[in-house]
Amino acid sequence: HGWYMDAAAAEAQALLGITGEELLVGGYRIYTALDRQAQLSAELLYEDGANFPDSAKDGVPAQAALVAMNIQNGEIVSLVGGRSYDVRLGLNRATQIRRQPGSAIKPVSTYAAAIERFGFLPSNFISDEKRAFAGGYSPGNVGGHYYGEVTLREALSRSLNVATVDLADTIGISSVRAQIGRFGIKLSDDDANLALALGALTDGVSPAELCAAYASLGNGGMRVTPHLIRRIESADGKVLCEAPQEFQRAVTPETAYMLTDMLTTAAAEGSAKALNSVNANVAAKTGTV
Repeated sequence: HGWYMDAAAAEAQALLGITGEELLVGGYRIYTALDRQAQLSAELLYEDGANFPDSAKDGVPAQAALVAMNIQNGEIVSLVGGRSYDVRLGLNRATQIRRQPGSAIKPVSTYAAAIERFGFLPSNFISDEKRAFAGGYSPGNVGGHYYGEVTLREALSRSLNVATVDLADTIGISSVRAQIGRFGIKLSDDDANLALALGALTDGVSPAELCAAYASLGNGGMRVTPHLIRRIESADGKVLCEAPQEFQRAVTPETAYMLTDMLTTAAAEGSAKALNSVNANVAAKTGTV
């Protein structure tokens, strides 16, 4: 399970403050949260080329990453960093890249801030009418369709850009920034405009960071520190470090419930409706850049 082992090794180096070579020769015993069955299932998905778009014209394959986390304690149980594991300690897209999240940021930014800080409900109305906002910023919806007055639930489930920016404009971008920070996502000082509501981050976010933010919604609004390692022992069995159990409230349980319920609509009939045939309870959000 090379992807997972590489990420665990990097985490161990950071925890112990040592180099990779020192880690390899130090006789350390590293206990991780790896769920082997979950990891095998993930790797099988990645071995099937039918699960991915066609390669680019120059032959470069579409890439992907996967992170699965225990929402109650932050343990990463499986992780895949790319389509194929070709070199040890190579680029791990699950933990090492930061990309613009697009609309995947909406639930843990604008909508969370509106519900948590301003008392909005999924049934409240916002405007999805095409127009220019402050500074001439004029976002558009996918497909060029606009729907007038819509509820927060409809706007989020259908991922309506103009309605989302209208909501961010109403509550203020400073509130959106503050809420994103409570989910553990770091922003640049330059991320202080309405484009932030649509996931236009200067530095981006990694899949692992975004996974941890979403996990807060499933954990009653409580954010836990993501980690792969449970504890590290020396060669003679002395415990050198253990995973910190750090909990911080991102949103109230009520806000987490409403956001999750809105995302079940997205999975059932909205932008993520490709998941409506899954034989499980699913809350989901798409994001495209």
